[in-house]
Amino acid sequence: MEVRVPRSSIIGVAAGLGIALLVGGAYFFGASNGASKASASQGSAPQATPTPTGPGPMYTLQDVVVNLADSNLRRYLKIGLSIEFNTDAAAFEKATPDERKAKQAAFDAALAPKVPLINDAIIGILSARTSADISTPEGKQKLKNDIKDALNRLLGGDQVSNVYFTQFVMQ
Repeated sequence: MEVRVPRSSIIGVAAGLGIALLVGGAYFFGASNGASKASASQGSAPQATPTPTGPGPMYTLQDVVVNLADSNLRRYLKIGLSIEFNTDAAAFEKATPDERKAKQAAFDAALAPKVPLINDAIIGILSARTSADISTPEGKQKLKNDIKDALNRLLGGDQVSNVYFTQFVMQ
Protein backbone atom coordinates (compact mmCIF):
# COMPACT_ATOMS: atom_id res chain seq x y z
CA MET A 1 0.00 0.00 0.00
CA GLU A 2 1.43 3.30 -1.06
CA VAL A 3 0.72 6.49 0.92
CA ARG A 4 0.63 9.64 -1.14
CA VAL A 5 1.34 12.96 0.53
CA PRO A 6 0.30 16.01 -1.45
CA ARG A 7 3.23 18.01 -2.74
CA SER A 8 1.83 21.23 -1.21
CA SER A 9 1.97 19.64 2.27
CA ILE A 10 5.63 18.75 1.85
CA ILE A 11 6.45 22.26 0.66
CA GLY A 12 4.52 23.75 3.61
CA VAL A 13 6.37 21.58 6.13
CA ALA A 14 9.73 22.41 4.53
CA ALA A 15 8.95 26.12 4.56
CA GLY A 16 7.89 25.93 8.21
CA LEU A 17 11.09 24.14 9.17
CA GLY A 18 13.15 26.67 7.24
CA ILE A 19 11.50 29.56 9.05
CA ALA A 20 11.98 27.86 12.40
CA LEU A 21 15.67 27.35 11.67
CA LEU A 22 16.09 30.99 10.63
CA VAL A 23 14.37 32.27 13.77
CA GLY A 24 16.31 29.89 15.99
CA GLY A 25 19.61 30.83 14.34
CA ALA A 26 18.87 34.55 14.67
CA TYR A 27 18.02 34.07 18.35
CA PHE A 28 21.16 31.99 18.97
CA PHE A 29 23.50 34.43 17.27
CA GLY A 30 21.76 37.46 18.75
CA ALA A 31 21.85 36.04 22.28
CA SER A 32 25.48 34.94 22.05
CA ASN A 33 26.49 38.28 20.52
CA GLY A 34 24.65 40.17 23.27
CA ALA A 35 26.31 38.03 25.93
CA SER A 36 29.77 38.72 24.51
CA LYS A 37 29.02 42.47 24.39
CA ALA A 38 27.82 42.38 27.98
CA SER A 39 30.90 40.50 29.18
CA ALA A 40 33.19 42.84 27.25
CA SER A 41 31.54 45.95 28.68
CA GLN A 42 31.62 44.69 32.27
CA GLY A 43 35.36 45.04 32.53
CA SER A 44 35.69 48.40 30.77
CA ALA A 45 33.43 50.86 32.56
CA PRO A 46 30.93 50.95 35.41
CA GLN A 47 27.32 50.56 34.37
CA ALA A 48 25.11 53.64 34.54
CA THR A 49 21.96 53.50 36.63
CA PRO A 50 19.12 52.58 34.27
CA THR A 51 16.48 55.22 33.81
CA PRO A 52 12.96 54.24 34.82
CA THR A 53 10.88 52.84 31.99
CA GLY A 54 7.51 53.34 33.59
CA PRO A 55 5.83 56.68 34.08
CA GLY A 56 6.46 58.75 37.17
CA PRO A 57 3.77 60.56 39.10
CA MET A 58 1.28 62.45 36.95
CA TYR A 59 -0.77 65.60 37.27
CA THR A 60 -3.79 65.71 34.97
CA LEU A 61 -5.03 69.16 34.08
CA GLN A 62 -8.78 69.51 33.74
CA ASP A 63 -9.87 70.29 30.19
CA VAL A 64 -9.22 73.93 29.38
CA VAL A 65 -10.75 76.11 26.66
CA VAL A 66 -8.73 79.15 25.59
CA ASN A 67 -8.97 81.78 22.88
CA LEU A 68 -6.06 81.49 20.50
CA ALA A 69 -4.02 84.55 19.53
CA ASP A 70 -5.22 84.65 15.89
CA SER A 71 -5.75 88.34 15.16
CA ASN A 72 -8.37 88.17 12.42
CA LEU A 73 -10.17 84.97 13.45
CA ARG A 74 -11.97 83.81 16.52
CA ARG A 75 -10.29 80.46 17.20
CA TYR A 76 -10.57 78.29 20.29
CA LEU A 77 -8.51 75.44 21.67
CA LYS A 78 -9.90 72.82 24.01
CA ILE A 79 -7.08 70.84 25.51
CA GLY A 80 -6.56 68.21 28.15
CA LEU A 81 -3.10 67.23 29.25
CA SER A 82 -1.18 65.18 31.76
CA ILE A 83 2.19 66.17 33.12
CA GLU A 84 4.67 63.48 34.12
CA PHE A 85 7.13 64.31 36.87
CA ASN A 86 10.60 62.88 37.51
CA THR A 87 9.97 62.99 41.25
CA ASP A 88 10.21 59.49 42.69
CA ALA A 89 9.91 57.92 39.21
CA ALA A 90 12.18 54.97 40.09
CA ALA A 91 10.04 54.14 43.13
CA PHE A 92 6.89 54.42 41.00
CA GLU A 93 8.32 51.93 38.52
CA LYS A 94 8.96 49.32 41.22
CA ALA A 95 5.75 49.92 43.17
CA THR A 96 2.80 47.58 43.30
CA PRO A 97 -0.53 49.05 42.14
CA ASP A 98 -1.58 49.79 45.75
CA GLU A 99 1.78 51.38 46.56
CA ARG A 100 1.56 53.43 43.38
CA LYS A 101 -1.87 54.76 44.41
CA ALA A 102 -0.50 55.76 47.82
CA LYS A 103 2.56 57.43 46.26
CA GLN A 104 0.35 59.28 43.77
CA ALA A 105 -1.92 60.50 46.59
CA ALA A 106 1.10 61.79 48.54
CA PHE A 107 2.44 63.45 45.39
CA ASP A 108 -0.95 65.09 44.68
CA ALA A 109 -1.05 66.47 48.23
CA ALA A 110 2.45 67.92 47.92
CA LEU A 111 1.67 69.43 44.50
CA ALA A 112 -1.71 70.93 45.51
CA PRO A 113 -0.38 74.37 46.58
CA LYS A 114 1.35 74.76 43.20
CA VAL A 115 -1.60 73.69 41.01
CA PRO A 116 -2.97 77.24 40.48
CA LEU A 117 0.50 78.38 39.35
CA ILE A 118 0.79 75.42 36.97
CA ASN A 119 -2.67 76.04 35.51
CA ASP A 120 -1.97 79.75 35.04
CA ALA A 121 1.35 79.09 33.28
CA ILE A 122 -0.25 76.57 30.92
CA ILE A 123 -3.18 78.86 30.08
CA GLY A 124 -0.76 81.71 29.41
CA ILE A 125 1.29 79.58 27.02
CA LEU A 126 -1.79 78.24 25.20
CA SER A 127 -3.50 81.59 24.74
CA ALA A 128 -0.33 83.12 23.27
CA ARG A 129 -0.36 80.64 20.35
CA THR A 130 -2.04 81.01 16.99
CA SER A 131 -3.83 78.20 15.23
CA ALA A 132 -1.00 78.07 12.68
CA ASP A 133 1.54 77.62 15.52
CA ILE A 134 -0.10 74.43 16.78
CA SER A 135 -1.77 72.92 13.73
CA THR A 136 1.22 70.78 12.67
CA PRO A 137 2.79 67.82 14.49
CA GLU A 138 5.97 69.88 14.90
CA GLY A 139 3.95 72.74 16.38
CA LYS A 140 2.29 70.41 18.87
CA GLN A 141 5.68 68.98 19.88
CA LYS A 142 7.06 72.50 20.32
CA LEU A 143 4.05 73.35 22.48
CA LYS A 144 4.74 70.31 24.68
CA ASN A 145 8.40 71.29 25.00
CA ASP A 146 7.51 74.91 25.82
CA ILE A 147 5.06 73.79 28.52
CA LYS A 148 7.67 71.44 29.98
CA ASP A 149 10.37 74.14 29.99
CA ALA A 150 8.06 76.75 31.53
CA LEU A 151 6.96 74.39 34.29
CA ASN A 152 10.54 73.39 35.06
CA ARG A 153 11.42 77.10 35.41
CA LEU A 154 8.35 77.67 37.58
CA LEU A 155 8.91 74.67 39.84
CA GLY A 156 12.70 74.83 39.82
CA GLY A 157 15.00 72.17 38.45
CA ASP A 158 14.18 69.39 36.05
CA GLN A 159 11.01 68.10 37.69
CA VAL A 160 8.78 67.71 34.62
CA SER A 161 9.82 64.89 32.29
CA ASN A 162 6.93 64.76 29.79
CA VAL A 163 3.75 66.48 28.73
CA TYR A 164 1.00 64.36 27.17
CA PHE A 165 -2.04 65.67 25.33
CA THR A 166 -5.15 63.75 26.35
CA GLN A 167 -7.44 65.95 24.26
CA PHE A 168 -6.71 68.51 21.55
CA VAL A 169 -9.57 70.19 19.70
CA MET A 170 -9.15 73.41 17.77
CA GLN A 171 -12.08 75.30 16.29
